[in-house]
Amino acid sequence: MAIALSSYVGRAAAAKPSIVSIEDISAKLYDRIDAKIDVQIRHDNPSKSHYVDIVEYDFMDSIAQVNLQPQTTSPFNVIIPLGAIAGGGAVGGEEPPVKVRAHCTVDGWGDWSNPVTVPEFPIAPIAAFVALAASLIVINRKR
Repeated sequence: MAIALSSYVGRAAAAKPSIVSIEDISAKLYDRIDAKIDVQIRHDNPSKSHYVDIVEYDFMDSIAQVNLQPQTTSPFNVIIPLGAIAGGGAVGGEEPPVKVRAHCTVDGWGDWSNPVTVPEFPIAPIAAFVALAASLIVINRKR
């Protein structure tokens, strides 16, 4: 009977880490953006020997890694500085995307996240500023 029942016991499935969310927390600094993201990662049952040790990100055609210490909770967050983006962030007229994946010391690499764009300077405030500046120039010329 024990042999018959043991055939139904399956091996525990690997729990590769997964990216739950990516939040853009970039800050505008004069003529550039200090790009930064807050990544939430899920990895079940972390321990001293079974944890997410590397977070890899693909940003502006460059792949880089962040090394981590063992976690005690799941999910957990990692803030990743992406660096300064000159001119507001547009690359070839488009906002640059970033995607992330995580590596477990036991289960290996999880899947890449969906790309998330790191926004450039918002168009509405720039348009309002240009309109205000143009109207001030027109008013000053009339005087």
